Amino acid sequence: MQENQSDKDQLSSTDQQNEPQTVEASSESEAIEALADVDKDAQVTDKDSTEADQSGVGEPEAADTVQVDDQPEEVAEGADQVSADETDDDAAAVVETELKEPVIVGDTPQCGVLAESNLHGYYITYTLRNDDDLLPYVQDVLARFPSMLDECRRVFDVPSLSGVVAVGADAWPRVYPSAKPVALKPFPEMKQGDRSAPETPCDLFFQIRCDRQDINFVVGQRVHALLGELADLQEAIPVFRYLDSRDLTGFVDGTENPQGDDKPRVALIGPEDPGFAGGSYVHIQRYVHNLPRWNKLDVPDQEQVIGRTKSDNIEFTGDEKPLTSHIKRSGIKDEDGQAVEILRQSMPYGDLDEQGLYFVSYCRFADNFTRMLASMIYSDAKGHYDHLMKYTRAVTGAALFAPSREFLTQYLGAASEAERLRLQRESEKRARLAAEEAERNSTRGELKYTPLSESMDDPVIPVPSVENEQESEPVTSATEQNVPVPASSLPVEENSNSSQSSKRYSATFYQAMIEDDEKEKEQQSKPHVDTSDDGLKDLKSLPWSLTDDGKEQKKRDE
Repeated sequence: MQENQSDKDQLSSTDQQNEPQTVEASSESEAIEALADVDKDAQVTDKDSTEADQSGVGEPEAADTVQVDDQPEEVAEGADQVSADETDDDAAAVVETELKEPVIVGDTPQCGVLAESNLHGYYITYTLRNDDDLLPYVQDVLARFPSMLDECRRVFDVPSLSGVVAVGADAWPRVYPSAKPVALKPFPEMKQGDRSAPETPCDLFFQIRCDRQDINFVVGQRVHALLGELADLQEAIPVFRYLDSRDLTGFVDGTENPQGDDKPRVALIGPEDPGFAGGSYVHIQRYVHNLPRWNKLDVPDQEQVIGRTKSDNIEFTGDEKPLTSHIKRSGIKDEDGQAVEILRQSMPYGDLDEQGLYFVSYCRFADNFTRMLASMIYSDAKGHYDHLMKYTRAVTGAALFAPSREFLTQYLGAASEAERLRLQRESEKRARLAAEEAERNSTRGELKYTPLSESMDDPVIPVPSVENEQESEPVTSATEQNVPVPASSLPVEENSNSSQSSKRYSATFYQAMIEDDEKEKEQQSKPHVDTSDDGLKDLKSLPWSLTDDGKEQKKRDE
């Protein structure tokens, strides 16, 4: 978390500004420096400021309210595409007849969804890090992106600047857990034979386009400065317009794209998912062309693969169009025979080592792309598939959703709120730890503790008593015999059972008893003279003359 603190501080500090800052510069170099300062200090940060921008200076190219023709889902998917040779009035009449009533899209689409083609672009992808504490800061960066484009468009005087930020299907529940578009699901990975459409990691996709590549680079730098500590960069691919809007294969690209009022009808979500009106389902793929192999084909063979003429871009008709041509396999129809449409914003890319097409599509219905891709990859019952796949391969793939501008900007200030909550949690943690420490110190003070001291008395050790304890004193005589001790002379102990348990002796006395016991053992080996008359005990060691028999015999002898 410490490594991300600088970006968090940057985001949270800009959230605290209440008014948007205006960048004035006399040159583009000064403008770039001024914009960098705006990123660090304060630039159109809170929700009110953004709404003010939308109604004033820096208005996006897209109108606040986009009016499109609506129709039920089953009719919308199969609406006839107006041919190129029809007049605008005739096209409007056809659309008005087919659709029941117009739909007012309440949310403004991001300015890059319906944008016209440009000379240059910058397509950038990121993956989020596995740290949910960073997600509020990600929300805040995404919320700033539309205003960032507005500011750069005004400062550099580049009206063609447009952009889109889209969130991946897997990342959406993490970034915006409160709600999810109904049809948002992971990329439909496909494979058959040598043809494949892999899914690759992508949580965030930025489409930045205008007629100046240097401005695209400036915007990309600003995005990465905010996201660099929050997400991992996957790809940053500069794209460009090739000749007269042709693919690197030499054929005009995007000829089937809807035009005019058909754009929002095809690309933008309507009342079928009102919580995400103005948004669009996005699919991206980066294709790598095998141009050396392609260029070995003659032009007629190339035209058979594409289904159009190469020079004047005329589509083959009827039997002239091969069933394996790209136009045939991608231009599919639904069950009612109506065209399945998507809005493409694809552009070529490449260097001297690798070239190809960066495919980007926007659609109101997520399944339209899936059906087209399946028709290209998988062969039908007769083995027909898109033969263009022999000369190109997809190396990336992701399914995302581009929400409306209003949906994004409602999360302005998320970084500031996250920082406030973080500081609050840290303060509560410090207070809790301090309380626990105080409680431990209080418990220590209540405990009684007496240290050891040299002045302590000798320990008192209880000594078990022995019944009929006898104490004998040695009698010094010529024979040094043991004298029996009268029973009456023994000390009488009262309540010995109860009192003995309470007797306690000092260590000195206990040592004296041990010494007396040792002396007594020494004396037991010698006979003692018993001088008492009563209660004498027979000792086998007494002389015969001192016994009763001996005394009687002595009297008789006298």
